[in-house]
Formats: sequence, structure tokens, C-alpha cells
Amino acid sequence: PIRAAMAEVEEAAAQEAAALKIQALKRGAEARAGVAYKLNPVWKALDTDDAESMAVALKGTPDLAQCDDEGRTPLRAAIEDDKLVCACLLVREDRALCVADAKALEVWKAVQAALAVPEDEDPPDVEDEGWQTETAEALFPDDSKEGGLVVKRVVAIGIYEGGRAPRDKTV
Repeated sequence: PIRAAMAEVEEAAAQEAAALKIQALKRGAEARAGVAYKLNPVWKALDTDDAESMAVALKGTPDLAQCDDEGRTPLRAAIEDDKLVCACLLVREDRALCVADAKALEVWKAVQAALAVPEDEDPPDVEDEGWQTETAEALFPDDSKEGGLVVKRVVAIGIYEGGRAPRDKTV
């Protein structure tokens, strides 16, 4: 009985030590994740509000969806902090938009390209069924039916990501 009791005590002590080790590992991982964004060259350039360093940082392949400790992406932080030169550079990067559906973004870009014609030309009617079918077949060669639905959705409502803005109580 004494050996069994000692074995139970040793087992409990080993489990306690293992639990403490796991907790320490989790705390360390959380602490590293909380400051990991500071190692991203885009965040470094944004902190200094330097357009040249931002351009250099964007030439690499940094994670533009990495959030800071307030939950903001670099683009959102640049806009909210009035770092508009950096925001202008970031908004040109598709990755900075953090759009989950890359194909929808391609459709949006096709719509914008179709509408951006010289002033002396008439833009195509992107709401035309023929234009939408042609675009769906070009962007979704494997599944033009699904592509047609995506094209119709993007033409009708655009691309929407995120949540609602808080209501202004004065309005």
C-alpha cells in the first residue's frame, strides 16, 4: 500500500510538472505571437511612416494580413493613423486588401479594367449577360457555372469584407 501511495504521489507530481511546462509553453507562444508583427518589415516601415522603406518592404513577400495588437491590418492601421502615403502604397497590393475570395477579387479587377477606358470610348456594359459569361469563362475555365454566379454577384454588389461600422449615435 505504501508503494502504491508513493507511486500515485509521484504520478501526480509528474502530471503537475507537465501541466506547468505546457502552460509556460503556451504563455511563451502567446507572447511571441503578440509581438511577431513587429518583425514584419511592413509594420516597421509603417511605424516610421517612411514611403521608401514601405516600397522596399513590399518588394518582398511580407504577410500583409498580419494584425497588430489592436487587431488591425497594415492597411487599416495606415488609414486610421493618417499615414496616407503608406496607405497609398499598401492599397495597390491585392494582398493588403485581405479578401478571402481571390477569384472574386480577380472578377472585381476585370470589372474595374473594363470600366476604365479612355474618355473617347464607351465602356462595355458589365451588366450585359454576354460580358459576364465571357468574363466567367475566362476567369473560371474549369467551372464557368460557378464563375457566372461569382461574376453576377460581384457586378451586382461588389466585394464586401468585414463587418458593419459602429452606428453614429448623433445621426
